[in-house]
Amino acid sequence: MKGETIVRMITALIVSFALLAGCGIQAVNEAGADEEPTNKEETQSAKEKENKNENKQTKQLYQFETMTFKLWNSDIIRGQFTVNLLNPAETYEIAEGVKVELLEYFPDYAHDGENPISRSPYHWNPAFIFQITDGDQMEILFSTTDRIWKAGEEHTMEVAVIDATTTTFEADVHDVRSTIEEVIEEKRDQLENK
Repeated sequence: MKGETIVRMITALIVSFALLAGCGIQAVNEAGADEEPTNKEETQSAKEKENKNENKQTKQLYQFETMTFKLWNSDIIRGQFTVNLLNPAETYEIAEGVKVELLEYFPDYAHDGENPISRSPYHWNPAFIFQITDGDQMEILFSTTDRIWKAGEEHTMEVAVIDATTTTFEADVHDVRSTIEEVIEEKRDQLENK
């Protein structure tokens, strides 16, 4: 239960950071077209482009950078490990005979009805498939920021997020009044349409 409470607190903190990021909006001044349009269509197209550029803004967005997990086996704390989401390692040595292997990582987790997928390369909704070995015991866990799914019937191992850090990046948006959620969806749509 402690792990669930901590995860909820971390999630609330990250959402708060994301909402605060929306307050730090900076305008981007982009130059207009250099050449004079030669006909009515080009004039209209240039005006539309100019209007689009005038409305274009840069917003600072947050994404997860690291996540620290605590590992339990039968209610005994076995240790903790930190995953650098920007460059995750394949294996984490926790203690003698205890290791965690990162089998799959989904930076922006979603489910397509059959399989887990990542909607974008941004670390907005991380999910992991861990293989945990403790002596002769081995288990596979699927973990998101707030839930764990276990493969098979008998499980004694648990992981929970106990800490997280974020990093920022800038993204162009067309409406400065966009919420963080709208900007994220816009970025995801742009990636899908490429």
